[in-house]
Amino acid sequence: EFYSNALGMSSEEYPMGEMGTYHMLKVNGASLAGIMSTTDGPAKGAPTHWSVYLAVDNVDERVSKCVGLGASVVVPAMDVPDVGRMALIADPQGAHLWLYTPHSKA
Repeated sequence: EFYSNALGMSSEEYPMGEMGTYHMLKVNGASLAGIMSTTDGPAKGAPTHWSVYLAVDNVDERVSKCVGLGASVVVPAMDVPDVGRMALIADPQGAHLWLYTPHSKA
């Protein structure tokens, strides 16, 4: 509601089963950001925050390479229906970022 009123964004809901509901924020129909609860689901207990999603060619291979270089896995790789595959890592300095590979539009 805040982003709709403050920034003129619309929101589209994506039910994610046990993970809760993902809200895609849009401007003029274009998806710009997503919002998900940190009170339950894979991010349960995390403080309220904005996350960076970095598109990669293959989430599983990149997570493995990152771990080999000193990163740690915060949320293991998971498939998000109709969206893609993603995993949350902490880099060697502790900064969190999501690695993301979208599903192909074949």
